[in-house]
Amino acid sequence: MKLTYALLRQVHLFAGLVLAVAVLFYTVSGVTLVYARWMPRQGAVETTRTLPVPPAAAGNDQALRMFVVQSANAGGRTDGLVALPTGGMRQRWTWPTGRAEADVSVDRRTVTITTSRFGIIRTLQNFHVLVGARGGLGYVVWWVLLDVVSLAMLLFAVTGFLLWYRSTKDR
Repeated sequence: MKLTYALLRQVHLFAGLVLAVAVLFYTVSGVTLVYARWMPRQGAVETTRTLPVPPAAAGNDQALRMFVVQSANAGGRTDGLVALPTGGMRQRWTWPTGRAEADVSVDRRTVTITTSRFGIIRTLQNFHVLVGARGGLGYVVWWVLLDVVSLAMLLFAVTGFLLWYRSTKDR
């Protein structure tokens, strides 16, 4: 019986510690959302570069898509390479710490890649609402962490109830 009680206390303790870290993160990132107007304004650091498209990629849609993805070196959520009314093509990526945009010229000879990196406040806000969270290892890790926190919530509640019940029964 003492082993069960000690195990319940340990599970309750570690579940509480996991929850404390998660609640702290969500509190800090939530405060940056709720009080956004009080937070310092941080502009995104933007870089732009123009690259020539290889002739083999210019005439082949699949090769052009591959070239754009490799050149942009961006992860996160994307809508794919879409045709623009002007005749060019564009692909955008978003992730919690930044975004990228690749514009293919009408003649398919150049691609202009613009990358923006956000400051800490915007990054915290984006993590809070899971901006750009689709695909990749980071996405999998994030969802595993959310599952661990969910399990910790359940364990914390159940072990807390059992510990309370035992303490009231022994009186």
